[in-house]
Amino acid sequence: KGTSDKPTLLNPTNHSYFNLAGHGSVLGHTLQLAAERYMPGDGACLATGEVAPVQGTPMDFTAEKPIGEEISAPFEQLRLAGGYDHYYFLEGEEGTLRRVGTLACPESRLAMTCYTTAPGAVIYTGNSLLPRPGKNGEMCQRHGAVCIECQFPPDAIHHPQLPSPILRPKEVFRSVTRYVFKSF
Repeated sequence: KGTSDKPTLLNPTNHSYFNLAGHGSVLGHTLQLAAERYMPGDGACLATGEVAPVQGTPMDFTAEKPIGEEISAPFEQLRLAGGYDHYYFLEGEEGTLRRVGTLACPESRLAMTCYTTAPGAVIYTGNSLLPRPGKNGEMCQRHGAVCIECQFPPDAIHHPQLPSPILRPKEVFRSVTRYVFKSF
């Protein structure tokens, strides 16, 4: 929740890393997203403001699939980012709590469903994680976690066609993101 007495750029998010197996790679985790559009990045992995369809591309998670199934596909957006590090536009009415998607681990039989009032989420697959000691002394690794970062589109301030992250005087900003875990 937030207020301001002047127009203010406000785009809070959560950058929690999830690995439902507790260790190892998340490439075997499955992901399903309620998103038919995403935002490509440029050569420096910065948001372009473009809105592109996921259909027919490796960016498509509208049907559940393993994260690693197409992460190495010869697709420029995956090559530039070293995996997934892209904003997905959610379907449904912005500001209402709706389902982002579900991350599931067949190994642990755990699933996490994310809900948000934000207009979308960045999906990041730990492309730049470096080996380092983690839980129980095991080494963390590249693609060792996934983030579901609910927020306004990155760099939306420079792209008027995107949902605006500007909080105006006398407005109240409210955002809810909920992660629900269950076994299956």
